[in-house]
Amino acid sequence: MRWILLVGLVSCQHKVVAWGEIDRDVVVDLVAEVARIRETWPTRPVRVKLQRARDLRAAVERDLADDVASGSIARRQRAWGKIGLVPWDFDLAAWERRTYGDDPAGYYLTSERKLYVVDRPAFRSDLLEVWGAIVGRDPAYGEALAHEVAHALVDQKHDLDSLLKGELTSDQELARRALAEGDATKVAFEWDGGGSFSRHLDRLEDRIGALSDEGTPEWLSARISLPYVAGGRIVERLHRRGGWSAVDRAYGSPPQSSEQLLHPERYPSDRPTTVTVPAEPIGEGSDRRILHDSVGELGMRSVLRRHLPRNRADAAAAGWDGDAVGVWETGDGMMLVWKSAWDSERDAEEWADAYAELVEESYGNPRRTAAPPGAVRWTSREGAIGVEWDGTEVLVYEGVPEPRRAELVSRLSGE
Repeated sequence: MRWILLVGLVSCQHKVVAWGEIDRDVVVDLVAEVARIRETWPTRPVRVKLQRARDLRAAVERDLADDVASGSIARRQRAWGKIGLVPWDFDLAAWERRTYGDDPAGYYLTSERKLYVVDRPAFRSDLLEVWGAIVGRDPAYGEALAHEVAHALVDQKHDLDSLLKGELTSDQELARRALAEGDATKVAFEWDGGGSFSRHLDRLEDRIGALSDEGTPEWLSARISLPYVAGGRIVERLHRRGGWSAVDRAYGSPPQSSEQLLHPERYPSDRPTTVTVPAEPIGEGSDRRILHDSVGELGMRSVLRRHLPRNRADAAAAGWDGDAVGVWETGDGMMLVWKSAWDSERDAEEWADAYAELVEESYGNPRRTAAPPGAVRWTSREGAIGVEWDGTEVLVYEGVPEPRRAELVSRLSGE
């Protein structure tokens, strides 16, 4: 009985949330320990607020309802389906509800500069309580909140909101976010005892993959895991070379593309080429653009992987040097225009060949038409399709009304 009482007394000293309230002293100790590990000292108190799990789920539902009502989530789903990033019948709204509706231990909101701790008593157990008392840490919240405290401290030093400011493509945003997530992932790992960070990242990648629904498209799954796993590998490379000072300097020149996440050795030297496609309608004014973006090497690899062997898809996407993609809704269908730059002419031809193979597979052997050297062209019920390359650039288009093919090719070949 005395031992049980001792455990009960000690456990109160390590629990972040006890009796439905935040233990401020435990949080202060956690901030101090994270600051020591990260070698980043707070310039102001870290603001912490308790949030009920049901309130967080309600907020997620409100945001999702707004996206559904505005049509933005449906437009993303149609555009990503046209590119080939997700299946046509994929329910993006349901996936977001499942993915973001789970209760995290906490999260740091840069817009408010506040750390939210989510009250989730269901995650407690007698075994966890005993273990937490023995090690003097909160096993239900500790590592996750160490991660979020690291965000809070780095935000005070580098202003994480500014990291994602400006007109960024989704690929640029993913790459920049990876620096902050990799930073916090390494800090939380060190807080939890350290060891082999490389093996930890491998296990983390497996755990995140296991949490994905069986029907989750690979591209979406990778966008969740890469910031933590690939970001962690980039941060580890920086830290080994120059400690936390080197990581701090990286915020002045963060990763620029998923290429650098997939190939950490290419950061920071291999910067992507800027590629553009028209932001305004192509040809007829009735065309409505629903996406204008860059999907990076990750997106291009994911598209190929849906129809080609993984090793062929990865090799064909590995020479990526920049891309821009636009999707329009036309009067009777959808139109895709995708332009890309490659490290070499051989890389460009490899991508063009792989994409041509994908067209044949996904459209069910569409009818080929005459084409000049450096081009493969087809006709289909959805409009003209083409893959055209010149030097290190490749132009892909699908669903273009046949009379407008020549105009499109001429216009984009000159850009």
